[in-house]
Amino acid sequence: MSKWEPGTMTAAGLDLLARAEAGERMQITRVALGDGTLGSADPVALTALVNQVHTVPVLEINRVGTGGVHVRADVAQAALPFDFWWREVGVFAAGETGPEILYAYNSVDGNASYLGPGGQNMILITMPIFIGTAADVIIVVDHSMVYLTNTEFEKRFTESVSNSLSETEEGKALDARQGAVLVQMIDGVKARVVAVKLTAGGWLGSAAPYTQTVAAPGVTTADKLLLPAPTLESHEAYSNATILMRNITANGSVTFQAKKRPTVDVDVNIARWPLGE
Repeated sequence: MSKWEPGTMTAAGLDLLARAEAGERMQITRVALGDGTLGSADPVALTALVNQVHTVPVLEINRVGTGGVHVRADVAQAALPFDFWWREVGVFAAGETGPEILYAYNSVDGNASYLGPGGQNMILITMPIFIGTAADVIIVVDHSMVYLTNTEFEKRFTESVSNSLSETEEGKALDARQGAVLVQMIDGVKARVVAVKLTAGGWLGSAAPYTQTVAAPGVTTADKLLLPAPTLESHEAYSNATILMRNITANGSVTFQAKKRPTVDVDVNIARWPLGE
């Protein structure tokens, strides 16, 4: 886990904050990592990291104190492009109008961490920023990069079980009836995950966006929510090609698009929730 000190708000960030406090919706869009050295430069004047290396989506924001939030993002070590000294971090945001801007920045020139793609660890970033009295702050989530920590899994699993089982007190064992309900819950979750393969040769189009329609048994136009997520082995190719699931072409098939034509097969799991649940 990497917990940073509160970031310095940039001039563009201060302008966006003033608009947000006046009622404009503000989106916290992403967190970026870099290896640049700030030196004597004024962080308030920055519009980008000194040298950005990697960017990740925001997973959540939690309000702390008066006017503050903790911005949380996870970095998959395997997704890092190369080895580097992590010296700087930035939080990016956007308003209802105008481009995305560097909202807050921080650097640790003399206390850098060495990161690289040689491993499967998840690095948790928590960076405090100031949002004042802004009432409408949202985050942009890329579901292809959402992972659960052990703590989150236990919390969500416990909440799910407590809604279905009559006994949830600590130290009590499941009886046969409760065990059967639990098995049904697990089987139900498995049944809602559809695995599809996007083949390297299946992409159509002579220019971006490239499209590919694949069979997705069980997926229907009545599904109210579909969340695609690449397998760990396909995560890098999925991200590099900027693949998005566009729509359900018909019952049993879905269409994906890519900004870059992938050169390898990409495996994707689709979690589905039918209407009425």
